Amino acid sequence: MMLLILSEEDQRKIRSAKVGLAGLGGVGCPILEVLLRNGVNHLRIAEVDRYESHNYRQLYCMHTTVGASKADVATKHSLEVNPYCQIELFKEGVTHENYLEFCQGLDILCAQADNTSTQLLLEYAASVCRIPVVNGGRAGFPDRHTLAIYVRDYRRDDVKFEIEYSMERRGIQKQLREALKAQIASGRVDPELLKEIDQQNSEFRQETFRRAVLDTPEAISDKDREYLLQVISNNPDKFHKMAVTPQGVMIVGAMAAQHVLDIILGREVNRIAVNIYRGKAYEFSRDHI
Repeated sequence: MMLLILSEEDQRKIRSAKVGLAGLGGVGCPILEVLLRNGVNHLRIAEVDRYESHNYRQLYCMHTTVGASKADVATKHSLEVNPYCQIELFKEGVTHENYLEFCQGLDILCAQADNTSTQLLLEYAASVCRIPVVNGGRAGFPDRHTLAIYVRDYRRDDVKFEIEYSMERRGIQKQLREALKAQIASGRVDPELLKEIDQQNSEFRQETFRRAVLDTPEAISDKDREYLLQVISNNPDKFHKMAVTPQGVMIVGAMAAQHVLDIILGREVNRIAVNIYRGKAYEFSRDHI
């Protein structure tokens, strides 16, 4: 049946490509599922967490898998879909010690890490290894419903990882920006510094969300200001996360996987963002997260 969709040469390219997937959360799971069913045979997966009951959005979370390793569940499922699939696991996740190792030898990276610090390390490693990076999520925080795919093709000489820009737009102050840049250059990254970066980014996101609710609530949600203020009041520690819906993560995961396949096959990557609540699609050209 795949010959009705992909030529034998295209299928060969897909089978031979080595894809890295960092993170098996709401978006990472549908990315994996689509790649498997398109014949991707070589996968490197990083995931440290176990399933908890609140992971209901995640494709492989069921009552039978609560408490189980996400990496183990994904591996078992992958081999049931494609018994020829070769999977290399980083069950410790992407860390301050292995981020370069994780990216070495890959043809393309899907970076769906939860933490800002991990995303930064992955982006840097991909730029060093000169591989494309794909990741899916909101088109711009704190827009809750517009979903987009970010692509940076570090195979190109004109695409550089601008770590200063990436950190600054995440609300990371200059002192921490300079410290991380120096540690990356030295090859010794302090995990305590990464925790500080993640905490600062979380505080930045909280304040950004709060201001947006007060100033332009229509940019965030289909809900009214009163509802969003109640969300903030009831969830003071996590209101800024505003999880993407189950249907949203399925859509953005499928879009991200399609971008991966387009890159593998040498196709033009069509950059769009979609808002499923408003029924709109937008041209989307931002290259950096």
